[in-house]
Amino acid sequence: MHEEKSHTATIVICTKDRAQDLKKCLDSISGQSRFPEQIVVVDSGTDDAPEIVASFASRHTAIDIQYIHSEPGLTKQRNIGINAANGDVIHFFDDDVTLNPDYLQEIQYLFDRDATLLGAGPKVVLAYTPSPLGRIWRRIFLLPDVAGSGRLLRSGFGSYTWYTRRRDVHDVEILCGCCCAFRKNVFEKVRFDEYFAGYGYLEDLDFSYRVASLGKLVTHSGAVIEHWESPSARTNWRRLAAMQIVNHAYVFRKLLPQDLYHRACFWWSELGESIRRLGIAVRTRNADVVRGMVDGYRAILRG
Repeated sequence: MHEEKSHTATIVICTKDRAQDLKKCLDSISGQSRFPEQIVVVDSGTDDAPEIVASFASRHTAIDIQYIHSEPGLTKQRNIGINAANGDVIHFFDDDVTLNPDYLQEIQYLFDRDATLLGAGPKVVLAYTPSPLGRIWRRIFLLPDVAGSGRLLRSGFGSYTWYTRRRDVHDVEILCGCCCAFRKNVFEKVRFDEYFAGYGYLEDLDFSYRVASLGKLVTHSGAVIEHWESPSARTNWRRLAAMQIVNHAYVFRKLLPQDLYHRACFWWSELGESIRRLGIAVRTRNADVVRGMVDGYRAILRG
């Protein structure tokens, strides 16, 4: 279904102690061929992000720019941003992404021309190129893939379309949280699940898959962002490993059937992840990775 309505755009950026990453993200918005009507920055850090936002606002007086300080937690911050947003379409960006000049125009055009569209995401250029061997490993063990089909895997992980070579707009059922957009009325029915603490992990899969149950999601390879995946302000290795295991189990139980086949797929994927994590522990000589694995598996086995 086509329509010729021009939709307004709100950008929500959640940040925590990554002021220089935030500055690069905002600078890339300055270079857009189509500006948003509103930008909401939700900050849970203690660095100089307020000054960076204020400086940006002084140079872009035509944009409604709001700075909100909140308690930490990515899903909590996104929900706060949703409450403050007034655009027809809400775009979510991590603070460590930069947008190609036509990004906003390309994504907004999708919503302008298709009244049935609920959400959209771009092609993501990573700071690294996924290795062929790594991709084979991920596919064998049903692990998250950045060059996949845009579908929820039977293991409870996602096959994302970040590194797609397609040059079109194609339907998907999951979007990446680092760069995605949804109609505002979606949030009357679906919100980010605040079970996911810290910087999330699989919170985007959970949210976008639930939106896909309501209607159409697409990836547009003509809209491009670069994701630098900043290592700063991340949790420690022990917490990270435990969180990844616990969040994976939570998503699996929430979204997929709990029959023997799907449970086998879940544990098969965790075997692959465990081998990968043990490799990291050996390579970095970091026993906290192993301790986190023990914490995580104990937590999910306790239910």
